[in-house]
Amino acid sequence: MSNNLIAITSDRFSDKLINKAIESCQTNKNNLIILIVNDSSRINKTAESFKTLSPLGMTSSKHIRESLAQHSRFLIEEDIQEIKNKAKEAGIECQEVRIDGSFTEKVFEMANKYSPENLFVCRMNVKSSFSRFLYGSAVENLKENCNCNVVIV
Repeated sequence: MSNNLIAITSDRFSDKLINKAIESCQTNKNNLIILIVNDSSRINKTAESFKTLSPLGMTSSKHIRESLAQHSRFLIEEDIQEIKNKAKEAGIECQEVRIDGSFTEKVFEMANKYSPENLFVCRMNVKSSFSRFLYGSAVENLKENCNCNVVIV
């Protein structure tokens, strides 16, 4: 039996994403792998904006990074349970994989490991089209370089 992979973070999640992934699993009789990425690159960027003065100059606190990572894990818990409940209601087997690291790198890594039929992702809610144009898009990068069908919701 094939798998569908749904990749989420605390700021890359939507009900529409869940519904599309569940619907695809039902239609294609696939299992569902929920990939939860605690996006360290995003956490580090946020932590860098909170500089503190130390004897070595302006640095971001290790405690700020740890707090942000913990908060990110906390925020996603409800969403994970929602996905599991919907999958169970639909009679779909699912497993969860939790991993820390860069969203794009970890999704590539897990897509190569599990070889899903479909990869379901959504864009971050905070990026503008101009920002995507200027800095690039993780989702577009996945779409262009993954060896599976990438569904952007």
